[in-house]
Amino acid sequence: MSADSDPAAFPAIDRKAIDPDACKILSRLEEFGHRAYLVGGCVRDLLVGGAPKDFDISTDARPRQIRRIFRNSRVIGRRFRLVHVRFGPRIFEVSTFRAPPAEADQGDDPYITRDNVFGTEEQDAVRRDFTINGLFYDVSRRKVIDHVGGLRDLGQRCVRTIGDSLLRLREDPVRILRAMRFAARLRFELDPELTAAMFEVREDLRRSPPPRVLEELYKMLSSHGAARCFELFEELGAREILLPEVHNPPERLRRALTELEVRTDGRRDRVPQSMLLATLTGPWVLSVLKDVQTDDREAAVQELLFPIARRFVVARRDVGMARQCLAAQWSLRHPPHGRRSHRLTYLESFRPALELRRILGPLDDDDEQAAETLEAWEEHGRHAAPPRDPEGRRPRRRGRRRRRGGRRRGRGGKDLSGPASEVRPGPCPPASD
Repeated sequence: MSADSDPAAFPAIDRKAIDPDACKILSRLEEFGHRAYLVGGCVRDLLVGGAPKDFDISTDARPRQIRRIFRNSRVIGRRFRLVHVRFGPRIFEVSTFRAPPAEADQGDDPYITRDNVFGTEEQDAVRRDFTINGLFYDVSRRKVIDHVGGLRDLGQRCVRTIGDSLLRLREDPVRILRAMRFAARLRFELDPELTAAMFEVREDLRRSPPPRVLEELYKMLSSHGAARCFELFEELGAREILLPEVHNPPERLRRALTELEVRTDGRRDRVPQSMLLATLTGPWVLSVLKDVQTDDREAAVQELLFPIARRFVVARRDVGMARQCLAAQWSLRHPPHGRRSHRLTYLESFRPALELRRILGPLDDDDEQAAETLEAWEEHGRHAAPPRDPEGRRPRRRGRRRRRGGRRRGRGGKDLSGPASEVRPGPCPPASD
């Protein structure tokens, strides 16, 4: 299917909604005789009235050609050769049109390991995962280009794969998680054929690279509709594959994810990954350790988090901060009192732990004093803790500078800086000829 979009089918995309730096990249590529379009999620979000987080660009220029055109760029990736073009702190992803992987390269296993076969515009659209992500937008002509029926599925509010659903998911099982996220975030329905394929292919999630799975889990947690997304995560059996030990109480998890969305407005840059990890595992950890009597809560939390951290290669700092925030929840149950409460406010994890307390809610459902206790901790932290930077960390104390020209010491620690009369010179060396 190949057709330019009908201008009357969808409202025109406002040029002001497109990042001006993305427009500069498109214009410069066209100046050098290349075709270049906005592609993927940004086109989808612009058509449904959303605000795109990223503006990805696809072109017929090869990676080395793109690199020569933009000095502020670099080529990255092994499986996918891409070019990152930098404008200040922002990075734009520019990819070359690609063709679907050849059957000879795949063999009996459709899992994609290499994807650097360049192709045409139509081939690039067909090789993408879902129809709603296979749309191009020509900024200069102000036209949406649809080769895969994406406009039809946007109108029907349906998440559908391009081509055979089973083959598409076997090529990249992480698409199972992506389908859940798009359906929950956009409030779309999953195509019945896609749903059946997700059940059949879910075991292949074990083969996916752990960092990619973790990245997708973080996106699911921090996007709009996170509560609905993890309902699908449970219903379709993905939780049993990826997080078999995590049995979150459904109501507590739904409440936590809803509160997280309210506080972050669905923007991932507003919440650190350690907070996402603590939110995902918090209801389960607190329910498991609720009645456990131990003097070292942090060690008990670490024992529960360790298998997850090892499986997904979670950053050590994120695991440590999540562990401290979860262990602090028992201290935050009671109003602040004594030295231990005072010491808690000096920890780097104090502010994140308070935020996690608001997200997870009280440990006991019948705790009527939870709001007053939380306010008491806020007041105690303002008076007891030193000023903190915007990220919640205490300012580091500057170390003492060493004095220059201090006492000189010889071997054995003998002081050589005393009066000259106390140092007896040795015999003069014999004169040389």
